[in-house]
Amino acid sequence: VVSTQSTGVTSSSMESYSTGYATSNILTTREEGTYFCRAEFQDHVIESERAAVSPVRVEISSKSVALGSDVTLTCEVTGEIKAGLIFWTRNGELIFTDKSPRHVTGEATSFSYLPLNSISTSDSGEYRCVSSILSDLSVYESDPAPLYLLGFVDTVSDVVVKRGHLTEVVFSVRHQAGVKVSCDLSEGDVVIAAGDVNGDVIRFQGEVISVGGAVKEIEYSCSVEYGSDVVIKSESAKIYIVDEPTLDVDSSYVLIGDVALFTLT
Repeated sequence: VVSTQSTGVTSSSMESYSTGYATSNILTTREEGTYFCRAEFQDHVIESERAAVSPVRVEISSKSVALGSDVTLTCEVTGEIKAGLIFWTRNGELIFTDKSPRHVTGEATSFSYLPLNSISTSDSGEYRCVSSILSDLSVYESDPAPLYLLGFVDTVSDVVVKRGHLTEVVFSVRHQAGVKVSCDLSEGDVVIAAGDVNGDVIRFQGEVISVGGAVKEIEYSCSVEYGSDVVIKSESAKIYIVDEPTLDVDSSYVLIGDVALFTLT
């Protein structure tokens, strides 16, 4: 058995069986190419028809999803041999076995789907799909595909601040190139600056300005934008502004041992 691309076949195995006057050769290979058999006798040579061998490819794409959302991962197996079983792993651990992958009619393509609902931090990691071909017990594995989580790491929370003092809102989000954040306030404005990046988390700090008068309560919410397609908004929170306490004392005289009354506002 030879390949039209070379004089021999590498990375392959050959088994031969003889029964009476018949000899059978079985070639097992993953090398792409066109193959044929040649039988050489004493006075003549016989060659078989050509047979093409296409590689089996197992592919899965990386995804970025917001925490709490639903996502479906897709594994595509292409090649001359249809997939019998498809295994799904996360960080090297088996999480799902698809015993009935969908085959495309008329094509040597199979699909397997892994639905993930209400994504949480436990769903993050590297996913792989592994195709097992039952006809020849061969196994093909995809490259790792990370699942990136987007959104807020900590909750945008209520803030209490003294009037006239610096008012800050602090929160962290999942980091990705080009990430943008903004906050909407019922009163005043906010200037936001990026802080430290720790792994896939980036910290933001916002300074509230232009708040005057007798405002005692500001409602605010923040949004994180990953490109134009993914915008995640936080729940609403409040900034409570309190005045410095004052101590009102009326001049008076009391006897030692009596009770003096003060008013704290």
